[in-house]
Amino acid sequence: MMHLINPLMSVSELELPLYSAESVWTALRAVQWKEEFMNEAGQSTCVADSRPASLISCVRQALSRHLSRSSTTTSLILYGLWSHVWSCRQNHDLMSNGLDMPSEGLPVSSEVNDLANTIQAIPVTKSDSTETDPQLPMISAFLSLALYTPLPALQKFLGRYGDQEAQDAAPLLHDWMLSRNSRYALDYAARILHSAHHTKTPCLHGFSAYAVYTAGLALFCYGVIVTTRTRRTHIGNNALNSTQTLDSSPTTWLGEMDDNAQAQQVFLASGYGVPAIRLQSVASVAYVHQPESISALVTSIFTRQGTLTLDEMPGFTESLVRILQSLANSAVRREVDLGG
Repeated sequence: MMHLINPLMSVSELELPLYSAESVWTALRAVQWKEEFMNEAGQSTCVADSRPASLISCVRQALSRHLSRSSTTTSLILYGLWSHVWSCRQNHDLMSNGLDMPSEGLPVSSEVNDLANTIQAIPVTKSDSTETDPQLPMISAFLSLALYTPLPALQKFLGRYGDQEAQDAAPLLHDWMLSRNSRYALDYAARILHSAHHTKTPCLHGFSAYAVYTAGLALFCYGVIVTTRTRRTHIGNNALNSTQTLDSSPTTWLGEMDDNAQAQQVFLASGYGVPAIRLQSVASVAYVHQPESISALVTSIFTRQGTLTLDEMPGFTESLVRILQSLANSAVRREVDLGG
């Protein structure tokens, strides 16, 4: 997932059934593994379908039997869905770039909705919070973020492949920004930040670091495009400052599951509201239309509110933080061609 490419092997190719208990996955010795496996096999009431033919059938069986008891099982199912997310996103981008009639994109939109529902149907939290892997909500949110966001276009837009590629990617991201999918993406990006903020890991690394970084990029790019577009529109109409107009709308707190549900639904459906993110124990609030504040918030998650220096981070994580800091210093000030 970190390379945004299709995996070479799907999880359905594994020999061990995905809905096995945690004790089977974590057995330290072959004897222990055999004992746990045989005990579970003896308790099974159905042997014929113990090895599902596909990942989707495995997901359905696990959900229907309420067998998502193992955090390892759940994480493997989520990782296995990456292949479907990647393929669906590729089809969506191809259709978006080459459609003559909007109706031709309906099958792709239906596929996106079906896959989104599948991801949401996989439980990543449990009633007993002590057994919940804090990374599972982050993996689930990242899959949804990748499903709703043209992630390669974000990297082009920020200059990874040069200025010309950045200019070419701007119209695509402008269209994305106007769509409902972008608002869904913002909410899932905020969920990633919430999950990372609450995890007890001293330092984010590996997939967790990349997920937070990608969420920050999505929020940052959306903010840059919205701010630039609003500024140009207001300059042309000799209207008020963009921040004054945005601040006149009610604030919508993204990524919050309970307290702000109604306001979130209104924003996701119509775009009405000022999207922002607030984290517990963090005094500052990051507004999406202020890209510098988004970069600062994401950086604070990496540095654990300033208690962790760059020198104390793994090299990969340090590089991601430096990229975010450079974006806050330069990219937001750059004039962007939005293709009209």
